[in-house]
Amino acid sequence: MMRKGLRTIGLYVGGLAIGLSLTVFAFFTRENIEHEKSHEEMDLMKLGVINKSGEWVSKPNNMGMEEIEKKYGLEDSAYESLGNKKLESLGLRAFPFHDGLAIARIGDKWGVVNEYGKVIVNPIFENYDRLEKHRDGNLILRYSDGLALIKIDGKFGFLDVNGNVVIEPKFDDADAFSDGLAYVRIGFRRGYIDHAGDFKLEPNHAGNYDFSDGLAGFNDGKKAGYLDKSGNVVIKPRFDMVGKFKNGKALVGVCD
Repeated sequence: MMRKGLRTIGLYVGGLAIGLSLTVFAFFTRENIEHEKSHEEMDLMKLGVINKSGEWVSKPNNMGMEEIEKKYGLEDSAYESLGNKKLESLGLRAFPFHDGLAIARIGDKWGVVNEYGKVIVNPIFENYDRLEKHRDGNLILRYSDGLALIKIDGKFGFLDVNGNVVIEPKFDDADAFSDGLAYVRIGFRRGYIDHAGDFKLEPNHAGNYDFSDGLAGFNDGKKAGYLDKSGNVVIKPRFDMVGKFKNGKALVGVCD
């Protein structure tokens, strides 16, 4: 359930337990490719583009990923380079911007700054790593859909843009919000929650990915397809790799 208002979180810094009030604000989205494959499999894979009916817009071919993404407008637009040079001039190491905010290393910890270098989220997080969320330490991971995915004392939760903990860190695993839903796991229960922290969809598949354009990729352990927000399979699993839909099209891969 959502709990509004500020919350004080106990953090361990240098072996000392301290209380820090999250009078902070916010923060990024997953790669375009959802069903991950090994380098060997990728070498054998051909990429194509489908529409939301599962029909081919571009049949599998030998075009490179960047080339086909650019041709069909499927580049990941979650990152903005605007402002990074300005931050570098201020001596700040920052990741690309999203919605005017960037994750930045301030001293020996991580927080969030705007394009002018003003600290928006206090640097109280020990690590920032969008790809390795299971690293130890208290992490600020991704900002998307107006909420930041955080990890505190081994559990995942969410901050709003005012720095309030709106979904308590209680999940054993979680992904950032996308298209109004976030995939989470708590114990043996897993599925998609809304911004109130309530489960809205609990599909029974081996793997599930972010929603985009109303559809989310999933895999049945062998092949990948897409489901809608009601949990209906709208594109049957027949691909070896699936990407997010954008403007009605998605990049997919098939192995020969």
